[in-house]
Amino acid sequence: LIIVCLIIGWCVPLVLTGIYAGLRATLTDNTKFCWLSESSLQWIMFAPVVFSMLINIIFVINIMRLLVTKLKQMPEAAQTRKAVRATGILIPLLGLQFLVFIKRPNDKDSTLYDVYTYAVAIVVSLQGSFVSVIYCFCNHEVVTLLKRRWHQHRAMFRGKHARTQSSTNSSTTYTFIDFVSNQPCLDKTSRC
Repeated sequence: LIIVCLIIGWCVPLVLTGIYAGLRATLTDNTKFCWLSESSLQWIMFAPVVFSMLINIIFVINIMRLLVTKLKQMPEAAQTRKAVRATGILIPLLGLQFLVFIKRPNDKDSTLYDVYTYAVAIVVSLQGSFVSVIYCFCNHEVVTLLKRRWHQHRAMFRGKHARTQSSTNSSTTYTFIDFVSNQPCLDKTSRC
C-alpha cells in the first residue's frame, strides 16, 4: 500500500507536469509571457485536482452518513459535538477548504481579486499548520504530555540552580545542587 501511495503521490504529478510542460512548450501561442498567462491546457493540471476533490467529498459524505447512523443509536449532545468536530477536522486534512475559493475573479483591478489572492495564499501556505495544530496540539494526550515535560523541565531547572535567601545578612546566597546526587555542591570546581 505504501508503494502504491508513493507512486500515486510522486509519479502521477510528475507525468502530468511533464505532459503539460511538453504541450505548452511546443505550442507557440502558449509560450508568450514566459508561461505567466493562462492557457487552455491548464485542464491537464486542474482535472486531477478536481477529481481528488470529488473523491474527498465522497469520503466526507460517507463519513457523515456513518456518523448520523451512529448518532441515531446514541442521541447525546456530547456525541453530536464530537461528530461535528470530527467532520470539521477532516476539512483541512482533505483539502476541502479549496471549495470556498473555486473560481478566481476575472477583473484583476477589483478588490475582490486582491481578497481572493491573499485568502488563497494564506489558506494554501497554512494548510499544514492547521492540520498539525488540529491533530497534534489540540489533542488531549499530546497537550498532557507537553505539560508534563514542561513541568519536569522546570523542576529540573529549579533543582539544578536552587536559590536560598540568607537570614543572617541582607545579601543573597546561592546554593547549587548537584543534578545527579541532588545534594548541595560545596566545591566550586565540582561538576555543578
